[in-house]
Parts: sequence; structure tokens; C-alpha cells
Amino acid sequence: MDEQNVKQAAESVVPQVTELAQRMLGYLESGMDAAQEQMPLLLGEIIAWGIAEHLIIAAMFWVAPCVWVCVGMSVYRHVAEANNEGDAGFMVFVVSVLQAPLIIGGVMFFLAALKAVVAPRLYLIEYLRDLL
Repeated sequence: MDEQNVKQAAESVVPQVTELAQRMLGYLESGMDAAQEQMPLLLGEIIAWGIAEHLIIAAMFWVAPCVWVCVGMSVYRHVAEANNEGDAGFMVFVVSVLQAPLIIGGVMFFLAALKAVVAPRLYLIEYLRDLL
């Protein structure tokens, strides 16, 4: 190819490249606009999910001690009926001690849900910190 053909080829390619660059810039700008429009919705959904997740886990931590108490009372009745010694009292004590961490865990998850309700910005900052 001679020099004139190279110049003609370059001149014909430049408008196409410019047009493609303009299209890409338009797509990027529309993508940024869409992201900015969706950001408040996304943040609201993150907060709502955080509240629901922490409340569900807190409820699970609080239901478990109730089950433990029912099991403990059932065992207490059976042991008390079988013999009149103090073995059943020890079993109820053990069940009561085992449920204390569950109740504390439930309170912690409830407080985390409360934080998302009362201080959503703080919750989002901590959520982002946990992601990093």
C-alpha cells in the first residue's frame, strides 16, 4: 500500500471509531444514570433485608429456649415419677443454664435489627465494612 491509500483508510476509519466511542460514552452515561436512580432502592432493600434477617435469627434463638424448657419439664415429670429423689432438679438446672446463651444471642440479634431501624446509615456503614 502506498501512502495515499493508508491516509484514505485512516480517514475512513476515524469517523467509525469516533461514532463507536460516542456510542460507548452514551451507554456509560445511561448506565451511570440508571445506577444513580436505583441506588436509593438498593439501599432500602439492604436495610429491609438486614432487619428481617436479624429478627428471624433472634426469633430462632428465642424459640430454642422455649423448646428446652418444654423438654426439661417433660424430663422432670418422668424422672420425678420414676423416683422421688432430687435428680430431676439437677436436670432442670442444666437445661436452664444451657438456654442462657441462646437468650443472650437472641437479644444481640434483636439489637442488630433495632440498629437497622433506628440508625440506618450506621447500619449501612457497618454492612460495607463487613463486605471489605
